[in-house]
Amino acid sequence: MKQLSLLLIVTCTISCNGNEPSSQRNDTVIEETKVTTHKSPDVICFSTTGTDTVILRINISDSLVSGTLIYKLYEKDSNKGKLEGKLYGDTLIADYKFISEGIESIRQVAFLIKDSMAIEGYADIEQKDGKTVFKNLKSLDFTHGLPLTKVDCK
Repeated sequence: MKQLSLLLIVTCTISCNGNEPSSQRNDTVIEETKVTTHKSPDVICFSTTGTDTVILRINISDSLVSGTLIYKLYEKDSNKGKLEGKLYGDTLIADYKFISEGIESIRQVAFLIKDSMAIEGYADIEQKDGKTVFKNLKSLDFTHGLPLTKVDCK
């Protein structure tokens, strides 16, 4: 009788340990195979050519934006630089750090990005902490900006 009891205990122990509930084993496997995905940044380019040329290339990751901006305006000094900012809905507000005539400057820029177009916005400006900024972002006007068309990034 003792041998039968011992045999039942050993059998039950082996059988029970070998047959864990499937959800426990699967949870462990699922946790080990979880892959963290990061959204890769979207790269979007806009430009206009002709008498005035403006090229905007932006990388968007969530709502953070970085990129480059080039102005070649007729009968004006051209400038090229980097921008960093944030997307608020369809409006990009960024700091544009550029060099023109050998002088480095920083100014705030705004673009309305909509329907495969980007239009620069303008408002009254002021100097603050060594850079040119808009006095009031709510007063941005996008009706007089040069329209940039979405193009393939090269």
